[in-house]
Amino acid sequence: MLNTFFVTDPAPELLLNGTYDATLVALSVLVAVIASFFTLIQIDFAEQNQNSRINRLAKFGGAVAMAGGIWSMHFIGMLAFSLCVEVDYDPWLTAASIFPAFLGCWVSFDLITRPNVTLSVKGLAAVILGAGIGTMHYSGMEAMQLGPMLGYDPTLFGLSIIVAVSLAFIAIQTRSKLRDYVSDNNISIVRCLGALALGASVSGMHYTGMQAAKFVSDSPIISQEMQDQHTQSLALFIAAVSMIISALSALIHTASKYRSVAADKAANESRLAAILETAVDGIITINGDGIIKSCNPLVERILGWSEGETLGRNVAVFLPKEAQTKVSFNSAYLEQFKGVGRDIKALHKHGHLVPIRLGIGEVELKDQSAFYVGFITDLTAQKQMEKALIEQETRYRTLLNNMPGVAFRCRIDSEWTMSFVSPIVEQLTGYRAEEFISGQVHFASLIIEDDKSLTHDVVEQALQCGKASYSQEYRILHKSGHTKWVLDKGSFEYDQAGKVEGIAGVLLDISERKNMEDELRAAKSIAESAAASKQAFLANMSHEIRTPMNAILGFSEVLRESELKPDQSKHVNTILTSAKALLHLLNDILDSAKLDQGKLDLIENDFCISELLDNVVSTFWYQAKKKGLKLELTMSHSLHQTYHGASDRLRQVLVNLLGNAIKFTAQGSVELRVESSHDDYVLFKIADTGIGIANDRLDSIFNPFEQADESMSRRFGGTGLGTTISRQLVELMGGKIWAHSELGKGSTFYFTVPLKKIAAFTRAQDVHVELPPLNILVADDIQQNTELLSLLLEKQGHSIEVAGDGLEAIEKAKAQQYDLILMDIHMPGCDGLEATRAIKAYERENRQQETPVIALTASVLGEDRAAAKAAGMAAFASKPVVIEDLTRTIAETLNINIAHTAIGVRQTSNKQLINRARAINLWGSEARFLKELARFWEGKREEVIALFAHEGQFTNDVLQSIHTIKGVAGNLALETLFALLEQIERKKEIDERLRAKMALIIEKLDDVVGLSDEEVVTNALSEGDVFLFKQNLPQVKEMIDEAQVEDDVLDALLESAPLTYRSQVEALKHALDDFEFERAEEILAQLMSTDV
Repeated sequence: MLNTFFVTDPAPELLLNGTYDATLVALSVLVAVIASFFTLIQIDFAEQNQNSRINRLAKFGGAVAMAGGIWSMHFIGMLAFSLCVEVDYDPWLTAASIFPAFLGCWVSFDLITRPNVTLSVKGLAAVILGAGIGTMHYSGMEAMQLGPMLGYDPTLFGLSIIVAVSLAFIAIQTRSKLRDYVSDNNISIVRCLGALALGASVSGMHYTGMQAAKFVSDSPIISQEMQDQHTQSLALFIAAVSMIISALSALIHTASKYRSVAADKAANESRLAAILETAVDGIITINGDGIIKSCNPLVERILGWSEGETLGRNVAVFLPKEAQTKVSFNSAYLEQFKGVGRDIKALHKHGHLVPIRLGIGEVELKDQSAFYVGFITDLTAQKQMEKALIEQETRYRTLLNNMPGVAFRCRIDSEWTMSFVSPIVEQLTGYRAEEFISGQVHFASLIIEDDKSLTHDVVEQALQCGKASYSQEYRILHKSGHTKWVLDKGSFEYDQAGKVEGIAGVLLDISERKNMEDELRAAKSIAESAAASKQAFLANMSHEIRTPMNAILGFSEVLRESELKPDQSKHVNTILTSAKALLHLLNDILDSAKLDQGKLDLIENDFCISELLDNVVSTFWYQAKKKGLKLELTMSHSLHQTYHGASDRLRQVLVNLLGNAIKFTAQGSVELRVESSHDDYVLFKIADTGIGIANDRLDSIFNPFEQADESMSRRFGGTGLGTTISRQLVELMGGKIWAHSELGKGSTFYFTVPLKKIAAFTRAQDVHVELPPLNILVADDIQQNTELLSLLLEKQGHSIEVAGDGLEAIEKAKAQQYDLILMDIHMPGCDGLEATRAIKAYERENRQQETPVIALTASVLGEDRAAAKAAGMAAFASKPVVIEDLTRTIAETLNINIAHTAIGVRQTSNKQLINRARAINLWGSEARFLKELARFWEGKREEVIALFAHEGQFTNDVLQSIHTIKGVAGNLALETLFALLEQIERKKEIDERLRAKMALIIEKLDDVVGLSDEEVVTNALSEGDVFLFKQNLPQVKEMIDEAQVEDDVLDALLESAPLTYRSQVEALKHALDDFEFERAEEILAQLMSTDV
């Protein structure tokens, strides 16, 4: 097919060459240019019109005009071309050839009339337009019917398409660029230039395509006359078609223009209606005679008249009735209101007057009479606002005149010039407000000379720091001559440029407050002096009381360790117990005082919480047992093993609360439950079944020296400080304490403290520290103290020398080099601090090795500890002396190595099966201890055996059983059993090694207790004991009847009591110790009614 379409090498003798008629050629180009011009008119119209339907119609008209021009130009150009052969045209193909041109024009015009057309879109439009022109041309050529064969030169064929596209792009780009630089008034120039370029594109493509056409003849030549005759008839046809197309395009343009004008008119009317409907003012139109022609809805809203009621009436209807007869609303009168807004009163339809602002403007219409537009603004809200502002200003002025402070506004200058000041300034300064505003008196002249620079400095500093306000206090001189204190609080005022204009503020008379502050400062000075005296008193009281207590406790311990008769041992224990109780009371009072002053410091350390709890519970175990109470410790498994916190203070709180619970509980139980709370807090719960507390007394039990009932101090003893100190300590540790109670049923105390969880920590073992023999100087002004220390330290193998005061200590330290000096701080004359400083200075001067000095005092004040350290003392030991603590302090001071071990890895190899010394110390006698051991082993042996045979998970019941047995084992000094149970509780597993150890412990305990020997048990519950027991009961009854308490009788009853009745006898003894004779009588009746 391409072989017939393209002719690449035709025979020259067969080619037919045509000729052109210059007139028709020019006409064809002119037709193309004119069609392009009318097309551009349609395109411009389409671009300017926003209505989509009119836009599409305009583009359609432009495409029709351009396609008709292309088609007409082509066939006129064909008529201008003459061949020496007969040429005819297929009418249907000729007519159809216009459609490619129409489609190309329609699509390309749609592309270039879109907003924001890019260069690539313009190029695409040029390609589509060129393709349409080319398709029309070559389809029109195919309509030719002639004898010679028609073919095309490939090169010229392609060139014709390129020419069409290139010239079309030039035409589109030329029009686009020229529109950017030519105003709308010169748009015709742009259209002409664009038409020339577009017409050139059509013509250039046509005549380039004609050059590409090759007519190859293979028949005789037909006469020229036939061709000419046919050409004339075809020219008429083309002319007619061209006229029809032009008329159609003009008709389309006219219709588009009409629809556009109609749409614009409708849009303008809609906009005007919308403006009138939404205007915030009433709008009326008036002719030169004052007749209302129209009004918007706002007129009805403002004046009550609807549009139908006002049309055709004179505008005077809006005037008050008295003015309607005086004023004639005509052109002359209306001219007065032109361009000027006036506030007048208008008559509402309902008869009341409405304040309005009326503005009138004239509309100049050609060949018509005068026409006016009136704008009515409702001033009702504005007038109401003005009235409210006036009333508000009156109220503010009244407030300013009556407020205690002086309101002012001033400039920032050296005189503080007042632009406004409230009248009450006369009360403050003695001068009237008018005198300040007029400049007769300047406020700066009233400020005391010493304070003037301060006032300026405060304001300047506030401005430099960018603050919006300032506040200062200074003194002013009243007109009468006396001084007043003023509080000046002001805010800065700025202009629109951000420059400070002045200050607005208030002046307050604070003279009374200043006088009160002076009085308070004087009172504070007196209070501080009293507090210092109180502190000095506490220090002296601590020293004076602890000093004899040191001797009492120390020598009692020495006596107890010596060979004593039973009665003597009993009396010594009583002395020790009473002295420790007195020391505990003293510590409570001192702790309370320090807590009130905020001078009690917390010493935090790492500790094992289970050991701390076991230690606390063990302390009260025997006391609870004597009263027949069940003492339980329950630890949640959510608890960590080791914590960091103030363990000593935590122990103190637990001792206070647990001691109270046991003290106020006659029967039943006391439970200590510990579990993890939120975050790092630990919750402690102490519940008892005691006497309870009334609800109205719950809030006061944490107050100093208060108990739930005044009779309690007489019945149970105590100062009422325990709960107070507990609350203060818990709050100091960052926790919270509270209580719930029911009278007669018991109480529950709760407290939480924050404790930080830690891993296993290292600490010193609880072992006896062995010191090498040392040469020690003891300096103390109390002979009892030096004797006690000498006795205790000499028993350890040390050489002791004694100094009675500081001066003697200095002389002995100069005469001899000691390994250690124990120095009391408070001594008459030269105290321990001065003596230590003198000794240290002497050693430095003589280049001697420094002798460690340990401060030894009964003081509990932190200031004394700080002073001791500042004086050069190496350590601090408190009185009363605890020899174990003192020994450890000496070892640490002299850097004597003490073995350390981590919590959780303590070995049991050094533990004893039974620590008899500790057991006898705890139970008072070996016989009593053996009875309790037998009772424990009889009741718990099978449970222990079952426990060590346990396999599988450690449930809560199993762990509770382990903890219970462990606690009793600790109270019975069963060290190896306690250590094994502690290890199992921590690891929550039992291996074969532990089972083997346990088997050995069970076997040894069987031997000790004698469960395998019935004779031992029988001896423990012998008839002789029963006989003595029965014989002692009447004596106890006689003692109760006489309301007397004899310790010898009670001890004899307790020693002879069989194990079965042991708990009842202990409860009886405890009731008598508390002077509860009725309770004691009930227990005794039960014992005497039993068949022993």
